[in-house]
Amino acid sequence: MQSPAPSNRPAAARPVVAMAGTFDISNFGDALFPVLARWRLAELADEVIALSPTAGLPIWRDSLPVRVLEDFHRSDEPCDLVLLGGGDIVHLRATPPGFYDDGGYSRWSAYASLWGGAALLAHSRGCPLAWNAPGVPEPLGAELGEFLVGEGSPAAYVSVRDHPSLDNLPASARSAVQVVPDTLVETASMWPRGERLASDCRRVFNELTGSPPPERFVTVHVNGFATPTDSTEAMAAAIEHWCRLWKASAVFVCPGLVHQDPRWVEPVMGALIARGTGAAKLVVETSMRDLVAVLAHSCGYLGSSMHGFVVSSSYGVPALAVMPRDNPAQIKLSGHMELCSWRGQRLWASWQDLAEGLRAAPAADLDLELMVRESSGYLARFQTDLDRHWERVAGCVGSLGPAGTPPVGSSWLRSWPMWSPLGRQVATRLTQEFCGDLREQAARTGVLQEKLQSERDKTKKLRAKLIESRAERQRLRSSWAWRIARWLWSLEKRVRR
Repeated sequence: MQSPAPSNRPAAARPVVAMAGTFDISNFGDALFPVLARWRLAELADEVIALSPTAGLPIWRDSLPVRVLEDFHRSDEPCDLVLLGGGDIVHLRATPPGFYDDGGYSRWSAYASLWGGAALLAHSRGCPLAWNAPGVPEPLGAELGEFLVGEGSPAAYVSVRDHPSLDNLPASARSAVQVVPDTLVETASMWPRGERLASDCRRVFNELTGSPPPERFVTVHVNGFATPTDSTEAMAAAIEHWCRLWKASAVFVCPGLVHQDPRWVEPVMGALIARGTGAAKLVVETSMRDLVAVLAHSCGYLGSSMHGFVVSSSYGVPALAVMPRDNPAQIKLSGHMELCSWRGQRLWASWQDLAEGLRAAPAADLDLELMVRESSGYLARFQTDLDRHWERVAGCVGSLGPAGTPPVGSSWLRSWPMWSPLGRQVATRLTQEFCGDLREQAARTGVLQEKLQSERDKTKKLRAKLIESRAERQRLRSSWAWRIARWLWSLEKRVRR
């Protein structure tokens, strides 16, 4: 059995936790994960180090500094526990364009570098790996599942955030996996609602709008990438009905700056104001706590942001989510709704459907009184599960996993190289993603070429018309009519003189 790497730290030094996730992008939920983990592990750990594919820093000042996972792996810095997640990160999908095009990572390998890198970091440091309830949005192959959670893996504790994620793990490993709700459910415990948070809310409104917060307001999140088939008018109609139900104005928030949230707000807000509903936009770039303060003091939340929904619900704020069934993000939202066991409908497939549902409210699936009662017990419903989760995470420190950390050269470590079955599976999938991206680019190039050819044809026709017009002008100039017209024109000028 491999022993932990020697360390120069004093024997009484508290543990250091390294946490792997997509904390290097300006996305509210991702950036909040390590902040909440630091709060939860404050009595245990000396430090929580946020590790990501790149060292990009989210814009919020209360984000943890982010370091490159690969650089930390190559260093000799101590680490007593590796924490994986949260977020939807255990998969082999490509990232959206622009996320990881820099820093030496391609869009096809960034996510694999997270879960693969976290496991290899734990192995190299001789410390356990714990899963912090990440999402697994698609089935993992047998070899990939064995690498992540199989016998000999450094994973001492594995949890996922919903039942669809559990079903996507190999059947042989599921019995040892815990289903724990998204850890940001506890945001209201970390930053309790009180005078300080209320003061933060007032300050944010005064700074960004020049006015105090409305007496009653609902928070709204819109993003055309999430709901591409919905029109601006459909969004505005749904928001208008939601505001009327709560007798409130609308405040648009932008938790997904990396997803270009602000660009979608203006047209929807304009359509909403044209309908006679008051609205304001808050692009909170100061701190995540400021954004949380706004969500916590609204009387309702409506939007496509998973963590806008979760954090609002944490404070007992009734919330609805909108996400099409064919959007991959719909799985994580429906998985979370399943854990909540709410009786009313909280997840809608389109803004149009929601507008029609709200227009018919109150109805059995949109009972506001029921929503208020169920939302008030949201955090309490999950508190025991989350307490046990963090106790299990803390209990991993000092252990070497259920089967011990394997020695270098073991079958577990040999499962990673590209010539192994797992390596071939990963390489095949990444190649498919790469080729699929190339096919998309080729298709877009083909469309552009067709447009270019069409413009060339139009230009050719215009040139032919120009030549024809010039020839017609020459024929006209040589005609008697043209000569008489010119003579009359010159005669008129002489008469005027």
